[in-house]
Amino acid sequence: MAQIFSGGRMGRLKSCGGLIALLLLGCAKGETAPQENYLEAEDLNPFVKVLQENPNGVLANRNGEKLRTQIITFQFAEGKRAYFATNSTKLLYEQLKRHPNISYCTFAEEFEPVLSINGKVVFTEDAAIKLRVFNGSANVQRFYQTTDNPVYKVFYIDTEEIETFDSYGAKRYKLK
Repeated sequence: MAQIFSGGRMGRLKSCGGLIALLLLGCAKGETAPQENYLEAEDLNPFVKVLQENPNGVLANRNGEKLRTQIITFQFAEGKRAYFATNSTKLLYEQLKRHPNISYCTFAEEFEPVLSINGKVVFTEDAAIKLRVFNGSANVQRFYQTTDNPVYKVFYIDTEEIETFDSYGAKRYKLK
């Protein structure tokens, strides 16, 4: 596979402001780049290192007609799926159930590289997956105490496309 990130540094204001604008515009309009601009990727494996090194990211989703962003922590990836945990009593849970098309973005401290995962949210009750998330996160253990807690919900992003950004530009990947 071609090099995913080129390296280098970007200014914080330029990259962060442009990134948030890009995320919100794409989420608001529901538009994607023309198909011919995409590279191909088999799964999330080439991007996992960035996700693991920068697990706290921004999830952009809808609350009716309004857009909303919130911080959420990446748990692990498997194939085309990026896993997360939430609480069924939170507004986020209901928003994701009603509007499953989302964008998740994470970035290094210096805002480079930036990684955006776009796709649909799928909730899972798979006991093995819930246990893996639970065992991998002290915060999940602290919040829910047990995998049987009825408010403990695990979801994954069924990744359709990935965008990467660095000082050399942006690359778009369509997952096969």
